[in-house]
Amino acid sequence: MAREDSFGKMVFGSVSSAQVDGAYAEGEKAIRDLSEPRHIPRDVMIGLPKSFGFELALDFMKRGFKVRREGWNGKDMWICRGQGARMDDPEKFWNPHTREYARKRKEQGLDTEVLPYIIMKTADHKILMGWLASQTDMLAEDWELVE
Repeated sequence: MAREDSFGKMVFGSVSSAQVDGAYAEGEKAIRDLSEPRHIPRDVMIGLPKSFGFELALDFMKRGFKVRREGWNGKDMWICRGQGARMDDPEKFWNPHTREYARKRKEQGLDTEVLPYIIMKTADHKILMGWLASQTDMLAEDWELVE
């Protein structure tokens, strides 16, 4: 759980927000555009704890990084944040129902907003759109960054 240290900085377990902010800044200076995957250099990761809680994992995902649980039994499983977007072209929707809805909105002169979501790369090499965290996942302290 997050708390403030004596300098007013947030601390996540044994990691301060200053350490996390430093890692973000070192990873890439322009972490505003989430259209590209983010990677933290290995030397910066050395300064971070091996594992942390879900609140920090969520913060990393919001900044464009992939995370996973050490306890997941599948190989190469991870989650990341799918960036929401305002869509003005109905043909970009791959699902026929959402495409039809977006066409109707466009006829009314309106865009369709896609909200942010969490994506999982599963153990059987599939992509799951809209992953939901279990209580166990949210309370776990074995989250880690994916290089």
